Amino acid sequence: MVRFFGRARSKLSLLVVPLLVGMVSRAETKSASTGIATANIDTAKVHKSLRAAINDFQDEWRKAWKTSQNETHPPINLIAIRGIDGAPGDRELGNLTTDLRRYLSMICFINSPSEGGFGAIRRRTNLRNTGTRTQSPSQMKRPQGSDAIKEESGISWATPRQITPRPNVGAQCPQWIPPEAGVPPDEGEAIDLALKEKYRDAIRRRRDVLIRFLDSAQTQFPEDYWIAGQRVRFVYDQRDAERTLAAARTCRGDLSFCAALVGLAFQQTGNTAAAEEEFRRSDSVSASNAQNRKQCFDTTMLWLIRSGDRSAVADVSCERQPQTVENLWWLADPLWSVPGNERYVEHGSRRIQATLHAIDERDERYPWFQKGGGDAMRELVIRYGWPTYTYWPGSQLENEMDQYLDGVRFPPRFVARPYTSKEYNPDRTAFIPRAHAFADPFNLTDDDWELTRPGNPDDWWPAEHMAYLTRIVKLPEGQTAAWRRDTNIVYQLAVDDPRRALDTASSAPSRAELIGGTSSHATGKLAETSIGIGHTMRLKASIPSSPIVLSAEVLPRTPLDQAMRSRFAFHPPPALRDMKKDEYAISDPVFMRLPNREMTVPTSESDVLRFMAGSLAFSANEQLALYWESYGFIPGDTIQFELKFKRVDEVNVARRIGSFLGVASAQRDSVTIKWTEPDARHAATELRFTKPTVGRALAVDLKALQPGAYAVSIEMRKSNKIAARSERLFTIRSSK
Repeated sequence: MVRFFGRARSKLSLLVVPLLVGMVSRAETKSASTGIATANIDTAKVHKSLRAAINDFQDEWRKAWKTSQNETHPPINLIAIRGIDGAPGDRELGNLTTDLRRYLSMICFINSPSEGGFGAIRRRTNLRNTGTRTQSPSQMKRPQGSDAIKEESGISWATPRQITPRPNVGAQCPQWIPPEAGVPPDEGEAIDLALKEKYRDAIRRRRDVLIRFLDSAQTQFPEDYWIAGQRVRFVYDQRDAERTLAAARTCRGDLSFCAALVGLAFQQTGNTAAAEEEFRRSDSVSASNAQNRKQCFDTTMLWLIRSGDRSAVADVSCERQPQTVENLWWLADPLWSVPGNERYVEHGSRRIQATLHAIDERDERYPWFQKGGGDAMRELVIRYGWPTYTYWPGSQLENEMDQYLDGVRFPPRFVARPYTSKEYNPDRTAFIPRAHAFADPFNLTDDDWELTRPGNPDDWWPAEHMAYLTRIVKLPEGQTAAWRRDTNIVYQLAVDDPRRALDTASSAPSRAELIGGTSSHATGKLAETSIGIGHTMRLKASIPSSPIVLSAEVLPRTPLDQAMRSRFAFHPPPALRDMKKDEYAISDPVFMRLPNREMTVPTSESDVLRFMAGSLAFSANEQLALYWESYGFIPGDTIQFELKFKRVDEVNVARRIGSFLGVASAQRDSVTIKWTEPDARHAATELRFTKPTVGRALAVDLKALQPGAYAVSIEMRKSNKIAARSERLFTIRSSK
């Protein structure tokens, strides 16, 4: 059993609360005529008593946590890290052990001592009783800013991952859970998972006592949103979602704050759409208040953007700011096919939780006061969420750091403790795109997102990420078709067998959707389909002939499934009625895979879409056909055609040498075919629209071409002039 030494004091502090609440209530009744000031003074007394009770509970939680840490792992091995008797340690040798990774994460304070400084602290401690004078921590040369990084010997991670606070102490250097350490239960999901199971029930009972007194205080002061917030915070930590929601709904007094509490509660219930609605209500009130203070936007949002890109939001005028911010959240929504914007909700949840935890100098484990790095702690939580695991090194390193900080006139050292390493599960997802994407959504590409972390376990994402229940990967590149109609565009996306990257434990079909729009308020489902194992995904939709952002999404079927996504801007061609009278055009050619050589090459819209290839990489011996549509050319007119296959990558050096010597293969790097129509040998279908439209198709044989990257182009000439041209890139795979 853990001995909770602060228990007697804790109970005494809590017993004071109901008595004080009753006293304050009577005092308010007697002095109602004195106005708000007296009530505020009395409420402050209640706050003070509640703070004491909260601090006592947090002290007991911390003791249980430190005991759990001591039972889970030995103290950090400082000798192995630093070396001994002149022998180099792991840091100097560059051995990235688990202990060294955690050590680097903990000592990234900008004003933290160098290894020489730590040595002076140890010498001073050893000589304290000898009367020998030694350098005090305040006399040590302390590196400032980037010099602190340079002075540190051996490996330092501070520069790429350091979150710098104001003033110049208490930086945070988050890291991934060391790869050899294993993945513990996610403390970001439930704080009590940081405790050994045998201690959790006692802590939960102790928290319930605290909650009951917060209940009592809120009953006496229903308009006091500070009390309401602390009540929700501790009910939330009990992981009873319905109880959290009930508590949040009793909040009164500040519309923005109370709406955020309800949003947090709805997130805990799993109702993302309702949570988004509440957080938007909260932000709307905050934005209105900010405009009154002549502030454009919530600056915490800038923490989610790469530092070099932040000017794309910060420098935008206040008139354009709301749209830029809304674009960011629109594009950051993980899956448009799932109700509610989970990334927006996550941001709102992190902000309100950081506010609830920062009521005092520290919470259960983290410092929140400014001189202890509270600014950096708040930024850490809002950028990355609560750490998956918080590692405590034991007392030796803490004592050294305390002595150092005490010597530089740091606030009381018991407040700064505990010094910890904040670690994140590497299986996280980043959803904020590059800044140019939300500054101009109609020029974004799927490459504007880096969804998954870098492969190196020691590389850190500089912007943001979150724990997302479903892993999202990029949808494989497929093939698109866009055909003009009178007032709209027929669009189809085809992707070969996307299921091959998903969980194969289930044979059920996957649902795929195509969603598109021009803003968060004008986005909706355009098409949906089911995909079986080994089948090509085909999503067909009718879209307007104006720029649009599309998101093709394959939804998971099982908890082990991945989701797949491709999100990009698409600029359709003009509809037929928008073309000029004497204007001619050709659609991009579409590759079809034919089941056999004997079949008639398809020219109807439905058949072409059915045989449309879901990839633009082919083997030379595949049975293929090309389909394209022409617009404005009158059927029956004499038209010259030129079909060209041209190599567009670097031709193999050996092939060039072989060609020079006359021993190269008979395969070629380009092929050109010309013919004139009308020609009954070529398949064509006239489509009935306001402007002459003809669909044409022909079988193609790629055997004469070398493996490599190619462009296929089609030109249609009338009266010896190039009236229209289009092309498409594709690849011929090696048969090996």
